Amino acid sequence: MKISEVIALSKRPDVTAWEVNFEVENLQGLKHILQHFAKSKLEYEFVLDQ
Repeated sequence: MKISEVIALSKRPDVTAWEVNFEVENLQGLKHILQHFAKSKLEYEFVLDQ
């Protein structure tokens, strides 16, 4: 995984929201990242750019 950008989406200290832009080599890499997010129990959503 190659992280290209991390952006804070909120300036309020009581709200934590981030946008993390990254690239993976293949679908297997994406699968591992999504499994990691699922284990973290954090809310997330993703958009796939090709």
